[in-house]
Amino acid sequence: MLSIRTLTLAASLMASPVMAADVVTVTPANPPSGQAQGPAPFTYRGTAGSRTQQVYASSFFTTAQNITSLAFRSTPGFLNGANYANVGITLSTTNFGDETGTPLSSVFADNIGADAVSVYQGALSFAAPATGGFDYVVSFMTPFLYDPTKGNLLLDVLLPNGTVVDGSSFFLASYDTANAFDDGVYSVNSVFDGSATSGFANTAAAITQFTGTSVAAVPEPATWSMMLVGFGMMGAAVRYRRRSTKTAYA
Repeated sequence: MLSIRTLTLAASLMASPVMAADVVTVTPANPPSGQAQGPAPFTYRGTAGSRTQQVYASSFFTTAQNITSLAFRSTPGFLNGANYANVGITLSTTNFGDETGTPLSSVFADNIGADAVSVYQGALSFAAPATGGFDYVVSFMTPFLYDPTKGNLLLDVLLPNGTVVDGSSFFLASYDTANAFDDGVYSVNSVFDGSATSGFANTAAAITQFTGTSVAAVPEPATWSMMLVGFGMMGAAVRYRRRSTKTAYA
């Protein structure tokens, strides 16, 4: 029969997410190259700033995970670097999606989920890649816990108005972009105004690779309540059995 101490230890272990191997997710999966290209989710050189929101279908992700970095794929033929003096990147879970469901709203604030986390803030530089690939990497300052059963993943990239954007080449980094109907990605862009509160809908979105560490699903509050009641009943049964045994040998 399990002891109360054993039951308490089991509950403690179940309350702690179990860390596992890294998970790499490309969105959309197996994307073709060259459908489109452009500066989003950032902007061209200058100081006007920009804001772009991109949504990725939850179906791309196989497990709940702490997302720790992302990488954008460079566009073949435009292998250039770029410097962004001030970038804010936020991730959240959203109920909005692409054109086959409820597309992202043109108003940025409408799309942001309640679990929004600022994963990166500050200057960001991308070196010119030698070959095309997921060369433009952003390592997060704060990870984002994403559970695909809760909704789609929203990427929000803000370059405030006045942010200096430049590079060693006249052409800055250009991002390989998926641009097909019902491909699980969608965006809203204001690529020339970092103070805008709304943008223009776009079926295209930069092809993105997310890297995270999978975690065990955490039970809902109602599930925890049922588990605690069960543990309590099991504990009472253990105490009753002990008392009964003592009485029998008295």
